[in-house]
Amino acid sequence: MLCWKSYSNHYICLYFIKLKQERLLVLLKQKTLALFAQLFIINV
Repeated sequence: MLCWKSYSNHYICLYFIKLKQERLLVLLKQKTLALFAQLFIINV
């Protein structure tokens, strides 16, 4: 809970959480695209 102790730490914590979320979204998109590509190849 260090991020909540001061404004600057809070801001940095939120920034890192946002970065992690964006990275997870990118990974999710890549996995989804890969899955669709596999399905498409199987169907064709």
